[in-house]
Amino acid sequence: MGEKPLVLLVDDHEETRFICAQALEQHGYGVRACESAAEAVEVLRTNRPSILLLDAGLDVRDVHRLCTIARDEVRCVTVLLLPPRFSEDKQRQVETLADICFQKPFRVEELVRGVAASIERANRVAEDASGPPTRRGRRAGGTPRGWPRARRCRSR
Repeated sequence: MGEKPLVLLVDDHEETRFICAQALEQHGYGVRACESAAEAVEVLRTNRPSILLLDAGLDVRDVHRLCTIARDEVRCVTVLLLPPRFSEDKQRQVETLADICFQKPFRVEELVRGVAASIERANRVAEDASGPPTRRGRRAGGTPRGWPRARRCRSR
């Protein structure tokens, strides 16, 4: 059996970090929790998690920076937690950065299922990308980096 997928959890609310971390650990994930974006950047680059679970209520520049690092450098799946009173404009901005979104308050079981499905999908894409070239000379699975260009984000 392989090593546990690592989830980097970034949220400024201690209770949310605790509840999410406990649920993910109970389902076999390793969790590294951070309170701030500054701390998360270092952890993201050194630990290279499978999932970035990020509170979209943090400063928009921090959210954008973390999502960009996750996508371009680390190539991990990004899951955003949207605050309850989030303006539609801000929601549209951040949804383009994420693979999947959950509106707060959310059910923890739903979050765990979303994380598991995202990791499974990312693993399938990586396996397809490393397979034999297709007739057109490109590897199956989308872009040369192995990630599909279309990003899905769903709200509850």
